[in-house]
Amino acid sequence: MPLQRKQKIALFLLCLVTFLIYFQIYYHEFTAFDDPGYITNNQLVKKGISINGILWSFVSTQQSNWHPLTWISLMCDVQLFGMHPGAHHLMNLAFHIANTLLVFSVLHLITKNFWKCFFVAALFALHPMHVESVAWACERKDVLSTLFWLLTTRYYILYTQNNNPLLRQHSLTCFILGLLAKPMLVTLPFTLILLDYWPLNRLQNHKLRLPALVKEKIPFILLSFVFSVIAIGIQPGARSTMAPLSKLGILDRISNTLFAYGQYIYKMLIPKDMCIFYPLTAGYKNLELESWKVVVSGFVITFISYIIWQTKERFPYLLMGWLWFLGTLIPVIGLVQVGMQSMADRYSYISYMGLFVMLVWGLWDMMKHCNLKKMAHIVISVYLLILIPITWVQIGYWKDSVTVIEHAYDVTEDNYRLQESLAFAYHHQKQYHTAISHFERALAFRPKSIDVLNKISETHIIVAEYDKAIYYLTGALRFTQQSPELKKHYEKRLLINLLEAFERSNKHKEADEIQKQISLIESK
Repeated sequence: MPLQRKQKIALFLLCLVTFLIYFQIYYHEFTAFDDPGYITNNQLVKKGISINGILWSFVSTQQSNWHPLTWISLMCDVQLFGMHPGAHHLMNLAFHIANTLLVFSVLHLITKNFWKCFFVAALFALHPMHVESVAWACERKDVLSTLFWLLTTRYYILYTQNNNPLLRQHSLTCFILGLLAKPMLVTLPFTLILLDYWPLNRLQNHKLRLPALVKEKIPFILLSFVFSVIAIGIQPGARSTMAPLSKLGILDRISNTLFAYGQYIYKMLIPKDMCIFYPLTAGYKNLELESWKVVVSGFVITFISYIIWQTKERFPYLLMGWLWFLGTLIPVIGLVQVGMQSMADRYSYISYMGLFVMLVWGLWDMMKHCNLKKMAHIVISVYLLILIPITWVQIGYWKDSVTVIEHAYDVTEDNYRLQESLAFAYHHQKQYHTAISHFERALAFRPKSIDVLNKISETHIIVAEYDKAIYYLTGALRFTQQSPELKKHYEKRLLINLLEAFERSNKHKEADEIQKQISLIESK
């Protein structure tokens, strides 16, 4: 059924509003958080499209990820726009707007209900929890993989409606491309089964039972399995960032999982205190969550699950949306803990689609039951009007490294990693004394951090405080002796900095001794 003129205008205005709210990212800089590894310090990406770059993208596990299509996409940006950060950000925005239209298209293709689909798309476009995926240049993998997620789903829906094998092949191709952009798409086959349940209602067809629908998706499931192995089992980068059970036990993981689910729900309804990094622990040894938060989150999740299960016959969209939300977060919810974050705004980019469907369809049914059908439009419109300024402000925090990290530090507690990042950001801006104060605070949390000890010593050398640089470097060298791996990766770099500190402070005898140690390492 073709859209009416006023409906096309409504979609155009949604895209226009999204563009105007996000356009400020054109004036934003790259951040010191992951953008260097992905773009600014990545020599192959900075060269633009090249044969070597494309080949490298398929074998690289840099940034503890395997996503060749994302690398190629970033190379294309450099080829087209150079290293202008604004252009890279606007490409993310273009993908986000395309995804917004696809969210609408996928739902409207099945339900034919314009306004419900429109408001789900509007929530997707304008919710502040999605800012991170758009405003952070290196999160190209989020917006790009979601584009292929939605195209996969759209072709699948067309296949179910037309029974054309070619459409199924298109769906499978888009799925592969999405996996090449970000392995988080491994849960997509599960969401296709959810769509079979509602709104496709294929389970009501007596010829199609659940086993038959699962069998139909075996190629998708096999691809998910293969890419899961690549993402977790093969990458040395991923294995090195995974927390072993000795550091983070199973009870801690379950506690953080329950807490994170609760936080995602809370921030969807009341978006506040969003930031680039939510620390898992203060010391990365014991999960420091108040037990009441875990209990409350667990109770809320259990209660919602019970109510939804009891009403599944009457409100099937609630079960679909709830399982979509819970299921798509499983790879990143912390049961297999990679990195030091307890949750991340960017992980909501796909998962919130389920909650948005629950919110919009549920609101319509509730107002219909109260004979207030038109009130649903008003309530959701007011909610969107409240979200818009919050999203605008949240986008503004991403203007540069210092701003985004300072904001994150303000809204989290004992966030040592952000202290480190803030120190590195001030160092990059050549505000050396401010950087030193933040390095010192970071060392109060992690006194044996070799990276911080090395960087604070380099900063002291720049401001001609050589004795302090020597103090930190000798401490760092002492810590490297405790681990062959640390010694291998850091000893020479630390000795070179120590040599410079001794030479600049006219301690030539000590400098000669350090030069001998460096020569010995180089001769091996």
